[in-house]
Amino acid sequence: MLIDRGEWRPPKVREREERLARQRAITLAEWAERSVANKKLRPSTRNRYERALAQRILPELGDIALNDLSRLDVANWYTRLAATVSAEANVRKANGYKGNNDGRGVLFSAYQVLSSILNDAVDHELLDGSPAKVKRGLQYEAIHEPVVLTPDQMWHLTELLPDYLQALVPLAVTTGLRNGELRALRRRHLVLTDSGRAVVKVRGTAANNKQARRYNEIGPPKTKMSVRDVPIPSFVVPILKEHLEKYAGPGSDGMVFPAKRGGVLHASVVERNWKLARSKVGLDDLHIHDLRHTALTWAARAGATLKELMAIAGHAHPTIVLHYQHIGDEERRHAIAEKVGTAFQDELAARRARKAREDARADAGEVGRHR
Repeated sequence: MLIDRGEWRPPKVREREERLARQRAITLAEWAERSVANKKLRPSTRNRYERALAQRILPELGDIALNDLSRLDVANWYTRLAATVSAEANVRKANGYKGNNDGRGVLFSAYQVLSSILNDAVDHELLDGSPAKVKRGLQYEAIHEPVVLTPDQMWHLTELLPDYLQALVPLAVTTGLRNGELRALRRRHLVLTDSGRAVVKVRGTAANNKQARRYNEIGPPKTKMSVRDVPIPSFVVPILKEHLEKYAGPGSDGMVFPAKRGGVLHASVVERNWKLARSKVGLDDLHIHDLRHTALTWAARAGATLKELMAIAGHAHPTIVLHYQHIGDEERRHAIAEKVGTAFQDELAARRARKAREDARADAGEVGRHR
């Protein structure tokens, strides 16, 4: 009968279809757990996934079977979450929060996590296509406008930080190391023997999350390109040597910026002191990451090429540092314009001088005739 109706399928095909049907019947929560467990994620990224799932995604969508999850389900969830995070931002502002976090970052992160998990389901043939199709859901423009510190501002901020953190600022501003990379530094990562050839070796990064009752474990750098040796300007070397003598942990494995009880310095400690310092300078919206932005901007102004900027920043893709290259190009274009203009400016000055002398002689002749 099945053959007559054209419905017969080989046993192996039927078994596969039945297996896929059972798998597609699992809930989003069950699949999300499996998907995240099998992803190769850095500790901080894994923590972000788990937090987004627990707080923003699964409470509403977790019990829905993968096969039943529709585009409308995702769109409705996204709309409600957008309203929720906006309301949370308004509450923070009403309580005196002065930052510009309007909740869009939370919304973007949650949608990105959901989209990643559903795409993973498509790759495993649990879905024919992802129902995460919210228009511009994966497009995010940061509100924060990066700040480039002046030398005066950099030193002012340095002086306002506690003694044990002061060396962090000139090191970050001149090398472009990330916050986690700075906190992961050990004594052996600083090569300061020759102040003219000093380097900092980036070999790890400290996470910002708590995991398995251990704080800020040091993991591998963000990317393969993040493993790098960055030159340190000679003026920073004595600052670092004094810091190592007074505050760093003992031995070659001693942390350069240790916590008070030893071990890795928690990100919240740096952030808390940073907020106090920046408010006194009148830069309430200055992020710690702006130290890295300042370093790359000044490197571009000094004439660093695209390849050199990528090496300093530890970026694998030129797109990310092209912005700084444009800054350097603009600076050089202005310098070229000034050099070109010098010849014309000198000639203009000479013409004006000649005219002034001629006018002076004419005035003298006029006075002589009146006598």
